[in-house]
Amino acid sequence: MGTLRSLSYKVLLSILSVLFITPFLYAAPVGKITYLKGKVDITSPGKKAILAKLGMPVSVGDIIRAKSNSKAEVTFNDGNILRLAQKTRVEITEYMAGKKRSSGILNLFRGRIQNIVKKKWTKKIAEFTKAHKFEVHTPIAVVGVKGTNFFTFHTPLGSGAAFKEGTGYCYPKNMPQRRVYVFPGQKVFIPSPSATPQVKPIPKTEMQRYERETAPEGDTGGTGGKGKGGGTEGGTGGAGGAGSGKGKGKGATGGAGAGAGGEAGGST
Repeated sequence: MGTLRSLSYKVLLSILSVLFITPFLYAAPVGKITYLKGKVDITSPGKKAILAKLGMPVSVGDIIRAKSNSKAEVTFNDGNILRLAQKTRVEITEYMAGKKRSSGILNLFRGRIQNIVKKKWTKKIAEFTKAHKFEVHTPIAVVGVKGTNFFTFHTPLGSGAAFKEGTGYCYPKNMPQRRVYVFPGQKVFIPSPSATPQVKPIPKTEMQRYERETAPEGDTGGTGGKGKGGGTEGGTGGAGGAGSGKGKGKGATGGAGAGAGGEAGGST
């Protein structure tokens, strides 16, 4: 009888611990808003949407929405970056950065995002795949990173991704056996939950358009380097290159200029 009471007490204590600790885990900030343009709001679990402000902390469970003609950037505590194009809605589903286990999972409901993942993350992923991962989930696909700079999008016509730096993988959400690998300069598209992912080279102008749609003004969406340029979203130069027009922009491994390009599945 005493053993049964002791066991019941331990079970009750475990349940109470989960109930009390879980809200704090969700509430702990994992990053903050570092760029805003237009109307962007944040919805935390169990709360109403509030207007985002520069420097506002974000936590696991938060849903960030950038409306028409709007953009946002989140810088996580470990330096990873998430950028939202207009008409985008994304949730920070899971985010944990540790020595033994690192897990970043974003749920992209619609629109386009860019992720710039620190190399210390991708090194862990390459060495210990099971313990470390960084993925973007859409309603029909999963995009995983083994590289550092990639874009993910979801439209009514399907989901896809484009890798600027590093490599990654993609598969239909419920069919991991159809996983394909994506390399720098390639894009992948999945038109339906049961379709095999389609991988093909991405035109330079299309990659530049992705950068322009997500980058803060004055930044081409890369990870380093400086250059001068112009355009409606900041500079078009990169890596010391010069561009036409007014304004200065920060580039990275190349330039990001104006340009249009086709995209499987259409743009958001």
